[in-house]
Amino acid sequence: MINYEEKKEDDKVDNNIINNAFDSLVELFERETDESKILINLIPIINNEILNNYNENGDTLLIIACCKKMERVAMELIPKMSKEVINKWNKDGETALIMACKNKMEIIAMELIPKMSEEVINKWNKYDNTSLILACQEGMERVAMELIPRMSEEAINKWNISGYTALIWACFHKMERIAVELIPKMSEEAINIWNNNGNTALKWACKNKMERVAMELIPRMSEKAINKWNIKGETALICACYNKMERVAMELIPRMSDVAINKWNGFEETALICACENKMGRVAMELIPKMSKEAINKWNKDGETALYWANKNKMGRVALELIPRMIIIEWKEEVNSQTGTSNCAIM
Repeated sequence: MINYEEKKEDDKVDNNIINNAFDSLVELFERETDESKILINLIPIINNEILNNYNENGDTLLIIACCKKMERVAMELIPKMSKEVINKWNKDGETALIMACKNKMEIIAMELIPKMSEEVINKWNKYDNTSLILACQEGMERVAMELIPRMSEEAINKWNISGYTALIWACFHKMERIAVELIPKMSEEAINIWNNNGNTALKWACKNKMERVAMELIPRMSEKAINKWNIKGETALICACYNKMERVAMELIPRMSDVAINKWNGFEETALICACENKMGRVAMELIPKMSKEAINKWNKDGETALYWANKNKMGRVALELIPRMIIIEWKEEVNSQTGTSNCAIM
């Protein structure tokens, strides 16, 4: 006959042994590195019950391994983890998958994704980062492509405390396939969000010459977001003109506010200066009637005006449109000491 009181006491002793063994392992994990032969040799012989434990902060050995970028150790642990523990998160909302994405552990992330529950794969941490945001942040295209079909509508439209969505990061890293996958799934609010630096997904698409992405984004942008400039004064229009994206610029111009169309960036270049520098005659002709006198007479840090570039690039029609609008003639003239040339608009 079983004495249940004795069995309860035995269970308590067993639990204490497991907890103590786990705590010792955590200390070992904190000390060792991914190259540690101790851990690699130890994991296969440790009881699964110990390996599948977690501490008072909710940290599993797998979370700790991913936190410390211990890829080989994590690979040894994954097959030994129970479904419950592999889907565990700690007090900061960090899962093993979130940590793997955060630390650019692509192989580990790809191993974990099929094992994650629907709830946990859509989890975000205390900084509001999902595994998808972090995969895009680290430029892990393959991981992001695996995650997108598994993400809930809420998680795919999430932005973190710095205002970054997965889409903004995808555009930042020139991941066109990811951006194209994300855009149809994004809410109007999320597609128009900008980060703490004032950058929208559209601005990064224009900055990185992602014409297809920019053209898909423009019809979805709110008036406020399409006219947004970042802390350097860059608008999507300035970036499009700077990168010779004529089709994008022509789509943007009718939607730009007077303030945004006359904006200049940190190099003191307007969209008009960039358009003239890049021989974008159609764009320049669209811009000129919309430009203020101040913006049309603006020169960049090298002393170059829109008229200077129109003359240099033999854009006669553009030059003729500009001349009556120029303040004649207090040119900003800067002579290059090596070549003796001047950036004056009219020589």
